[in-house]
Amino acid sequence: MTTLKEIADKCDVSTSTVSLVLNKPYKISKDVRKKVYDSIIQMGYFKQKNQAIKQIGIVFDSFYKDFFGDFYNEVVYGILQKSSNLNFNIRILTDLNIDYYDIHDIQGLIFVGKTPNDFYDKVKQFRIPFINCGHPNYNHLEVPTAYLSRTANTKNLVQFLTNCGHEHIAVIVGENDPKDIIRKEFIDAIQEVKPNLDPNLIFEASYDEIQTVEIVWNKIISHSPKVTAVMCGNDLLAYYVYNCAKKYNIRIPEDISVTGFDGIHFPKFTNKPSPKLTTVYGNRIELGQRSIELIYSVLKGIPIEDKLIRSHGNLVIGDSVARL
Repeated sequence: MTTLKEIADKCDVSTSTVSLVLNKPYKISKDVRKKVYDSIIQMGYFKQKNQAIKQIGIVFDSFYKDFFGDFYNEVVYGILQKSSNLNFNIRILTDLNIDYYDIHDIQGLIFVGKTPNDFYDKVKQFRIPFINCGHPNYNHLEVPTAYLSRTANTKNLVQFLTNCGHEHIAVIVGENDPKDIIRKEFIDAIQEVKPNLDPNLIFEASYDEIQTVEIVWNKIISHSPKVTAVMCGNDLLAYYVYNCAKKYNIRIPEDISVTGFDGIHFPKFTNKPSPKLTTVYGNRIELGQRSIELIYSVLKGIPIEDKLIRSHGNLVIGDSVARL
């Protein structure tokens, strides 16, 4: 087992300096602190000390958007619930703009939501095991990831629309990289069931700006032949479509049908959108629980054959699709 003296010798400092770096880092200059922590990481000091799993960190790229959002607040609840059962402490990090001494007592990290590439680079320098929760990164497929897959239930949605007589279907997805795994699953599943889908009816819109949905909406309602159904990549886009339809006096589902994805819950103090949306409900609480199980497996060295751990959800038939 690595000792403080061995670390001190490697860094050419005193043992008391190493002790201060570990316990009162603010008393040591940044350069010395970095040199000591670099050696600590290389020599595996904390990995030796912390055999029992005590503290897990969850990290957000966009804290206020994701943590307080309709999707990830339930994911975090699942993380907290499962970690409580296993006696893990959870520490929430709003970003990774930190030094190693800030998180040296964290044994594993869960990246929640869409994670930028520089997060992976930084945490690899720290040598802290980590996983993704909610959104795979196609540049880092080696990272174990728990997420809600779009494949199976998107096919079910397309088949449902087809059975209801809808042939001319438009698609609205978020403004994401075309290689994004969730987006790709959604589009690929639609095209697998409906290979003749007009590529000009696949549109992008911003999750943050309803104006972009309205621009897309005008293209959809003016398209010939007439579009009878709109498939949205998530429920938020679908409810933006509801607002556009109301503004243009177009009825859902009498004039056009709409589907979503995710099954977002609305607070009791708000009016639920009407008609009830046909969507796919994903169990976000279970997703959070599975993320804790996944980081536990990583920390315990349990083999993970498939790095992408998929949840599939359930198709929920609402009142937003008309039978033609």
